[in-house]
Amino acid sequence: MPHPDLLPTARTVADIAVSVTDEQLDLPTPCPDYTVAGMLGHIYGLSQAFTAAAAKDFGPETSTPPQPGAQSLPSDWRDSLP
Repeated sequence: MPHPDLLPTARTVADIAVSVTDEQLDLPTPCPDYTVAGMLGHIYGLSQAFTAAAAKDFGPETSTPPQPGAQSLPSDWRDSLP
């Protein structure tokens, strides 16, 4: 089974994410449960889980859902998310 090429989408998400300003972090998103910071935190958590799963590093990152909201967004997210 062929694997999809996720690189173009990952680059687009990274480009959008790093262009978010601090003033935009508390703004709403189309998803009523998430602010911009919450959505970025969700994306960050999923990217960590997918990275761990690809490395077959099964543990807390792959067996638990990502934490909702901005609390899961690390302070260095502009460097670590891309």
